Amino acid sequence: MRKALLGAPRNTSWLIATGALTNVALLFSAFPEVASWIKGLSIMGGAIGGGLTDAPISKMPGEQDRVGNITPWAEFNIHCDPESAHSIFSNPALASKTTLIPLDLTHQVLATPPILARLLPSQQQSPQAPSTQQANVSTSSPTSTSIRARNLRPLFHDLLTYFASTYARVFGISAGPPLHDPLAVAVVLADHPDPEYRIWFSDESSARDAEVSTRWHIDVVTAGDTGEISHNNMLGRTVAKPITRRPSTSSPLAPGNGGNPLDNDPVVDSLGLRSNVPSSPNGVGGGVRIMRAVDVEKFWTVILEGSVVRAEEALGPSR
Repeated sequence: MRKALLGAPRNTSWLIATGALTNVALLFSAFPEVASWIKGLSIMGGAIGGGLTDAPISKMPGEQDRVGNITPWAEFNIHCDPESAHSIFSNPALASKTTLIPLDLTHQVLATPPILARLLPSQQQSPQAPSTQQANVSTSSPTSTSIRARNLRPLFHDLLTYFASTYARVFGISAGPPLHDPLAVAVVLADHPDPEYRIWFSDESSARDAEVSTRWHIDVVTAGDTGEISHNNMLGRTVAKPITRRPSTSSPLAPGNGGNPLDNDPVVDSLGLRSNVPSSPNGVGGGVRIMRAVDVEKFWTVILEGSVVRAEEALGPSR
């Protein structure tokens, strides 16, 4: 990773993390110079709760205040290695370059039945049961589609269908499964030069024209038992504290408000996680950006009419 990142011009490359942060933490610990070189670090992980957004994590009875997915308090990726997550969020050289995509955002982007229909149109033949016309096409023909390309949409469809049943059963979310990791990639497109691929994200809960932006100090609970899934075990919980309010820029990764969704959380107070929060004079620098809203329709359009189509083209006609 170090070689690839330092091989690009300064302030151009993004590092995108969609799993446990062990290797990412090791990278910045062993090679601290990488932090000042990259443009940004996008992390799919964490869950804030406390009304950061209106998206429910669970609709099961008695779980309306649930924060995490692997435990009542923690998101899976952070829970896997909370110490590594803590080292990243507490790194002052990284904080201002870090964008967090928490469950509070990903649960706004659901693969609903209409989305699944766009992914796999009803007229598309299954690759396991091709039409007579398809069966008679020579695999050496330059116009024929490779098996891998024909399998791509059914593969994605099957995965999302599987997770739809899981989310309905475990979390009571029946509209469709949330999409997590692709959002950590898509946020990099927020300032794409081509408006066709540019996706609006915001660290503001609603208004697109807010005049201030919030940065957050994130603390990770590292005490607890990895094998215990209970309401009392908060290992891996991500606790966010707003530390700056500053004028927004023209970047589509625009603005935020200064409210702290955890201000009245007695659990946070009892853990002492509000103390020793670094400040940023004049609202400049410091703090992680937490995405709270996204243009959901534009996201799906870029995925289904852009990324999937390009992936099919890359898999290409068989040769």
